[in-house]
Amino acid sequence: IREALRACEELGDDYSLAQAWNLKGRLDGSVFGRLGAAEGAWHEALRFAERGGFGSEKAESVSWLLISATFGPLPVERGIERCKEFAGAAAGEPATQAFCSCERAVLEAMRGDFDTARELLAAGRRALDELGQPVWVAVTGQEAFFVEMLAGDPAAAARTLRQSYETLSGMGERSFRSTIAGLLAHALCELGEDDEADQFSRACEEAAAEEDVFSQVLWRSARAKVLARRGEADAAEAAARKAVAIAERTDLVNTQADALLDL
Repeated sequence: IREALRACEELGDDYSLAQAWNLKGRLDGSVFGRLGAAEGAWHEALRFAERGGFGSEKAESVSWLLISATFGPLPVERGIERCKEFAGAAAGEPATQAFCSCERAVLEAMRGDFDTARELLAAGRRALDELGQPVWVAVTGQEAFFVEMLAGDPAAAARTLRQSYETLSGMGERSFRSTIAGLLAHALCELGEDDEADQFSRACEEAAAEEDVFSQVLWRSARAKVLARRGEADAAEAAARKAVAIAERTDLVNTQADALLDL
């Protein structure tokens, strides 16, 4: 990525610069869990995309900045403000507005407004479906997980995650599938479906890249809960402590807190 950025800068190629900065942000944020560092890259990508009028690259930058508002260290109220700002500036850009709705849904759930959260998420998923974006519809299963788990309805979270997992599996997609499998394992744990939770924790483990810190935390913390309920206390604690150690290398605040709670 660094080599690509140097080459693009020498050429003055705004289109490729937008793509390269988006990719750097995704590596820093989505893979390594350093969303604070990733935001700088996505803002650079957005600058070049807007300067060159590249709509797809702009939508990608905005979507990642919105995801960062949900998963990263930004306080909830500021995250909601960011969603509203981008939505207001995205007239005529249905993909960007859909992402704004989906990410704001989680933030609204975090502050306890579950009716608004569900309405926003449904509208965002519907818009992405109408745009012919099945991967992104499936990926919003993770937003549904947070909304429904915070609302106290793990069964609803599991239903949406199953659909997402089936869609991504049918496409042969792995990177998002590992996350969806890990979240589904946690929803099933909450429902007391330990055997199936164990299966999906293993599906997460199998699909996850070694450097994919979020998935690596998810499968370990889900497995820990299953092991604990089976009476395998030492193995459960070891898995949970490893999940905490991995989460502590990131600035994924909610992930850190969830891993500690599971421990």
